[in-house]
Amino acid sequence: MEAKRPVVCIVTTHWGAGERESTEVVRLLAGAVASAASVQVLFLDSAALEPTTSLDSVFTVHHLPLVGARELTGTLLHGALRAVGSDATPPSLLEVSRGLTGTVHGVAELLTEIAPDSVVIAGLPLPLGTDDDVATTDARIVIWPLLADPALVGDPGLAALLESADAIGSLHPGEQAALTAALPDMASRIYPLDVALTLNRSATEQGLFGVTWFGEYVLLLRRFPASAPRFDRAITHELLRAVLGNIAIAEVDGARWRVTDFINTASLPVNPTRVNLWRLMAHAKFTIDLRPPGPFGREALESMLFSSPPIVPEDSAAHAHVEAANGGLWYRTPGEVLDLASTLIDDDALLSRLRSDGLRYSVAHHEDMAAFVARTKALVLG
Repeated sequence: MEAKRPVVCIVTTHWGAGERESTEVVRLLAGAVASAASVQVLFLDSAALEPTTSLDSVFTVHHLPLVGARELTGTLLHGALRAVGSDATPPSLLEVSRGLTGTVHGVAELLTEIAPDSVVIAGLPLPLGTDDDVATTDARIVIWPLLADPALVGDPGLAALLESADAIGSLHPGEQAALTAALPDMASRIYPLDVALTLNRSATEQGLFGVTWFGEYVLLLRRFPASAPRFDRAITHELLRAVLGNIAIAEVDGARWRVTDFINTASLPVNPTRVNLWRLMAHAKFTIDLRPPGPFGREALESMLFSSPPIVPEDSAAHAHVEAANGGLWYRTPGEVLDLASTLIDDDALLSRLRSDGLRYSVAHHEDMAAFVARTKALVLG
């Protein structure tokens, strides 16, 4: 007789059909857990009007209404506090910040009803009231913080929740360092998640149709996926074109993809899919990322996996990966983007070293799916 599968509950605000990087990461991790356990998701859902339950692939999803969440305001507040540079955030502002995450009810009751073997908290901070609900369970507690800004770990409320965990998974080297520094007594319980990415390399053997005619090119990411956020004020295509000289630029800007040189411009009538992005990455000299940073830095890893060294924003997850790999460069200002791009155009030895180091790191940490699944199961099930 087959042994009964353990039950795992994932409590998160990061689910649904969106293309946000945090949602993609949680689904990848949940899929790894589902290979060895029955996974139920407690989705704290701002779009839900009443509690409902549905099936999503192999996952049972419980939608619990999330009320009063103001994510954009919270992001702006954290950004402002970090810009000020204070090491200690006033308790009053921390209280305001926690209030912006909203409120939800019914988590404790559902956990009692399901009686899981493990509870995974995916994404911090959680809405008000949920932290205490989760902490009351007797199950193994695992936390995937997914902190867009690792400095948030300095919040005493988050630190107390993290200290209650049996295991914590970090999403990138920067988050690993921040968690270890903030929780030195828990260092042995903080593990890199090293999320594996499955690439369809055979689909990238031929370049994207319409691009190969332009010869050598640089890839510029302004918005991807198509629904992702975008900076309205950034380096223009024309300025970059003037600085880089005799090389084409393939630009991805949501649903608008184009390639230019000094004379010709071609719109690329392709679906803005990840496979088509890989086709551009696989043949690019290097990649320039001008997008608002996400909590994982997926495209930086994919660029290194395709030997296209990325230029990424400083103090981001992408920066943490690139620095750990010695597989790319990072910038603070738009002017630095132009300087770094010019350097890579002119320095073939540097470009070659970044390619080989980045590929070595990304393959070792983010391409072995079997190791990723085994690692995630061990983290969650103990």
